[in-house]
Amino acid sequence: MVRGLGVGGFMCLALLGGCGGQSTGDAVDGSPGGGSGGTSGAVAGGTSGAVAGGTSGAGSGGTSGTVAGGTSGASGGTTMTDENECRVTFLDGEQGETSSYVYRFDPEQRTLATRTYFFELDDAGRTLKVSGNQDELPQWYWTDTYDAYGNVTSSDHYTAGTRTYDNVYEDGVTGPRLASVLATGQDFPSVRTTYEYDDVAAPDTWTRSEEDDDDDGEIDWVVTRMLVSGRPESTFVEGPGPSAWHHEYDVDGRIVVVERDSGFWGEGPDGVPNIRWRWTRDDSSNLTRFEQDGTDSFDNPYVNDLPDYAEDYSPGCQPLLTMLPWLGHEPGPFWPGPLFRTSRF
Repeated sequence: MVRGLGVGGFMCLALLGGCGGQSTGDAVDGSPGGGSGGTSGAVAGGTSGAVAGGTSGAGSGGTSGTVAGGTSGASGGTTMTDENECRVTFLDGEQGETSSYVYRFDPEQRTLATRTYFFELDDAGRTLKVSGNQDELPQWYWTDTYDAYGNVTSSDHYTAGTRTYDNVYEDGVTGPRLASVLATGQDFPSVRTTYEYDDVAAPDTWTRSEEDDDDDGEIDWVVTRMLVSGRPESTFVEGPGPSAWHHEYDVDGRIVVVERDSGFWGEGPDGVPNIRWRWTRDDSSNLTRFEQDGTDSFDNPYVNDLPDYAEDYSPGCQPLLTMLPWLGHEPGPFWPGPLFRTSRF
């Protein structure tokens, strides 16, 4: 399943750095008012639209109690940590600041508290209800519903209202696969997105999408993907603000690097990546670090081999990151880059 912002809105809100130099730390774990993900476009981009489909990248969920956050405290000025807790350390390279937070998962209640979000999840790790993780009574942000195939059918946002998704399926090689999505509501134009599947080695992975931002019969965005071993290796976005994406994987097929080549302020691909995201794993393939080099800010629109933002994960995070790959920003089946905010799948 795919959720989130279109390429235009994605770069403004979801990419670390945001518009006009927005703080990188604010854009990752979410900030108050981080949208419902149903208010703007499909993978192809645009200003509004349908983003749904595919299979959930969130894993099976399960009820493992080893994910629970544990406790922490101070004794004599020294922080005491539990080896089973999931502690995430944040580095804001632009601001030169480091902070950490314990992510707490309740396997019985299916709830997850991160630094700024409080998630209520289903058994497949999909978000049902999202609130702000605050000391006082959490503020409700949005509620999601899904169809029998795990794709979003509606997203009810606390300020924007409800956006609905009419998912149409076709018969595929291994079963029904998403053919098109029509998104309506939330005072945004109706947007229709269609998908094509042309790689016989990966019959359930789309290779081309077209987005009609006003559902007027004219295509506004086209996204094509080249697959290698059933995984996207390169992605090209054609439309206002074109971009090119490159993906690298390790020998186990785990994502290692995603690069985006495009200038946020109107320039197209020039052969030089503007942002690079990197995932680091230990010898057991456990994710230990996620980082971003380059932002969409005026003052740092380039890659210089120095992270502008990073998250380091303690060993206790591994069960949680395995169960919820979107928490480690791993790309989902429909989204070309790392997942932030509500573009979780």
